Amino acid sequence: MQSISEKIMKIQEWGVNKLHILADFDRTLTKGFYQWKKISSIASFLYTWDYLFSAYQEQWQALFDHYYPIEQDHTIDRGTKKKSMQERWTKHLDILIKYKLSRNDIADIVQQDLLQLRDGYAQFFAQINSYHIPLIIISASGIGYDAIDAFLSHKKIDQQYVSIISNAFIRDEKWYAIGRKEPVIHSLNKDETTLQQFPDVYTKVQDRTNVILLGDSLHDLEMIDGFDYDNLLTIWRCHSDDPETKNRYDECFDIVITNDWPLDIVNTILSKITL
Repeated sequence: MQSISEKIMKIQEWGVNKLHILADFDRTLTKGFYQWKKISSIASFLYTWDYLFSAYQEQWQALFDHYYPIEQDHTIDRGTKKKSMQERWTKHLDILIKYKLSRNDIADIVQQDLLQLRDGYAQFFAQINSYHIPLIIISASGIGYDAIDAFLSHKKIDQQYVSIISNAFIRDEKWYAIGRKEPVIHSLNKDETTLQQFPDVYTKVQDRTNVILLGDSLHDLEMIDGFDYDNLLTIWRCHSDDPETKNRYDECFDIVITNDWPLDIVNTILSKITL
């Protein structure tokens, strides 16, 4: 089994032109806490900040109350959980279509600056752009592609080398959501959301077989499924203070970082690889 230093050395030897980064978004590239408050996701602001209608909030809460216990129940088999999460997020997206989620709603949310990129993000994106390293974001966000794209644009991030794979809406001429695109992505089906399903993204990385994977869930490891990589370095953001939980993730990820970590470790690794 390769050590972390051996993996980094191998990736460095192959050169930056063989590297791409695969990352989750919410609470991975963004902070988990802001002003001492826990941040779940961009989608959560639709509920907590009274967007759309009260009927949406009631239906969102009903979905949460029904499906969240299923997601957290360790006695329920994975297949049943995946089916339940597919139902939950499909219903949620359909509710947003019903209540005509607009791009103006999304723009308003991101301009509140309640969501924050992790410290060190400027250097992270600067290195990606300087060395032309593709960053593939795979996110199960409930409002998906438009929200992530708007957020990065609001933060003035140059997205030339950024690709976003997430839930997406079909919109009318006034930019209201009128339908949803397939596949519906949720936290438990990233193993099925393979890069080959998105040819415009896959062609950017198919020959870049060294990968740095960033996530905050065991399921984020599944983002690499179906991709024929040569060297893989995995980094996980630990939300839990429970030693048993951390030990379990230590067995699965190369690097486990606790607390609301900045991107310094990733930046240091990229600096070594790009020497």
